Amino acid sequence: MPQQPAMLPKTVEDNLALVSKLHQRKFDQDLAKRLMVEVGLGDVSWSQNPAELSGGQKQRVQLVRSMLLGSDILLLDEATSALDAQSKQAVESMLMRWKDEMGTALIWVTHEHEQAVRVANRFWYLENGDLSETVKKGEYPPISLEQGGVV
Repeated sequence: MPQQPAMLPKTVEDNLALVSKLHQRKFDQDLAKRLMVEVGLGDVSWSQNPAELSGGQKQRVQLVRSMLLGSDILLLDEATSALDAQSKQAVESMLMRWKDEMGTALIWVTHEHEQAVRVANRFWYLENGDLSETVKKGEYPPISLEQGGVV
């Protein structure tokens, strides 16, 4: 999932169904509805043009669309960067449940140290383009993200 949401200029539903169409699969509308509710978008009209959504809403629609692929691995690049604290918590919780229920591996790029501590089993720190440290959950990260590291 890229950092900046890429949305078709059609409807929210068209954007959600896109991966199904591209992979010639049936669109799982029930799963899409459940995930939209879980990310706090249960009240968004599926006939709405995505241009009318806020940045955080677009980011969550894009996340749900990515999840509908059913991939073994989700690559999340700043997946919650445009979200308020409540929405961020909802997305983090939903992704952790998804990981546990579906067995999906999450590779999550974030600049937020606190988020990395909450969601990661293992940290890889990148500093100046180099992998500088690997830390397992429960160990205190040795690098401050304020110093330019990326988790």
